[in-house]
Amino acid sequence: MKKGFLFLLVVPLCSCGVNLVSSSSEEPISSSSLPGSSSVPSVVECNVYKDVALPSLSGKITYTYSGKDIEIDETANTVCGTLANTSTALTMSNGTETLNLTVKVVNRAYASKHAATESSEGWFNDVTISPISGLSSSFAEGVDVSSCKQLYDAGQKFYNADGVEESLFRILKDNGVNWARFRLWNDPYNHNIKLSDGSYAPYGGGVCDLDHVTWMAREAKRFGLKVFIDFHYSDFWVDPTNQVMPKAWANFTTVYQLKTAINDYTTSVLRHLISNGAKPDMVSIGNENIAGMLLSKPGTDSTSYTAGNPDYISKKSALDSSLAGKIGTDNLVTYIKAGVDAVKAVDTSILCMIHMAKNLTAYEYIKTIYDNFASVNYDVIGLSGYSYWHFSTMKILKTAMDYLSAAFPGKKICLAETSYGYTYEEDSRCGNSFSATSSSCKPVSGYDVNVQGQATILRDTMAQVASISNGFGVFYWEGAWTATAFCGWGDKQSLCSWSNQGLFSYNGKALGSLQVYSKIRG
Repeated sequence: MKKGFLFLLVVPLCSCGVNLVSSSSEEPISSSSLPGSSSVPSVVECNVYKDVALPSLSGKITYTYSGKDIEIDETANTVCGTLANTSTALTMSNGTETLNLTVKVVNRAYASKHAATESSEGWFNDVTISPISGLSSSFAEGVDVSSCKQLYDAGQKFYNADGVEESLFRILKDNGVNWARFRLWNDPYNHNIKLSDGSYAPYGGGVCDLDHVTWMAREAKRFGLKVFIDFHYSDFWVDPTNQVMPKAWANFTTVYQLKTAINDYTTSVLRHLISNGAKPDMVSIGNENIAGMLLSKPGTDSTSYTAGNPDYISKKSALDSSLAGKIGTDNLVTYIKAGVDAVKAVDTSILCMIHMAKNLTAYEYIKTIYDNFASVNYDVIGLSGYSYWHFSTMKILKTAMDYLSAAFPGKKICLAETSYGYTYEEDSRCGNSFSATSSSCKPVSGYDVNVQGQATILRDTMAQVASISNGFGVFYWEGAWTATAFCGWGDKQSLCSWSNQGLFSYNGKALGSLQVYSKIRG
């Protein structure tokens, strides 16, 4: 970044006060004692994504600094860091007064209650990866980190391989990741539970509303990652089992009203993201729509927590068949087309994905599903591809990729989700889905449950997708969902179900398996 670039961050101001230290005495001084112009810089200490106030100047302030180690929120006149153990020279001026400061980003040491297992199982050991021959420079090496804003708000920290605190997005970029994926929910809040500040209680699972997604997407963009937004068109999780319409759409009675709502909502979201420096490079119109989308009306939420799905989902009711977007119906095509058309009307360069989840042995059936969307101007066929659910061998994955590539030569083909476990370690904040005793979410033959096995299966998965001429990329699902209190898959009483499939330790340090993204390129 060139000197003089204004790096702006709009995040809530934390309770931390200003910490100004004289560079000569190291004794704290108040902002009021700073001279209007000084040849001796003062020191402001902050942490990664932990804002502190800067000294005040009257009028409009300009901020001048180099690099990406700090971020300034001009509106709040605060600073935070993105990499600890760094110092950045910062000049603040209102045209009359000038302050020369040094901003130090202080490291908060990595701590883990799993230290013994981290050592014995080699969580941070280097991995050995064979490069993928001929891998395109544009191949998407993506990671979904949809929960990270909620994690940061709960106090979670992330660390690079050296144990230095760093922005999650910067760690991903430095390790070869080039895309970040974020799910988006319309209104993920229980309107029948109010918190002490007057806001509604979140459903949880990352609280992926537009504000959270905007912050995450903007940060990803700042560090050079491309952004993939996954529209769920729901207020909470949608998947092959649940496709509940947003609460705000529950009283609509015609297909026209629903397709208009999809179009208007998609347009509004994209314009908001673009205006806030978070333009997506790709979007998915729906998530895992193998059964369809907008299939159920929402249940009425209770006034208490459930430690799981809210009543919005658990007490859902079937949407009238004349409105439901069931798989194979004109309604589903209409709804997905409404979303795609909205995207292309805003910006034709944004790629549009249609995302399905089906066992990849059923590749002929998958073809018939996508044949139904011949009239839709989409770009990418997106498939969920978990080895334990959708393919048990690389041969199955390769066969499906070859078949679909030949069937749809004009479409990009992508695995929108995949993951694999690296440990069976337990944690009181986790109820991990991946385990040796699970009937479905379990290891597959040939890939050990350790960081090397996790990295190898991810490498081999990417190799199969990259082997076809229109292979677009692979996205690892929720690669940074740590074992953090009150950050489970549901409300604040739920547990995290994915921490042992992450690419970071339970306490936020980059695993050795994260190296796969750089090592596949040699």
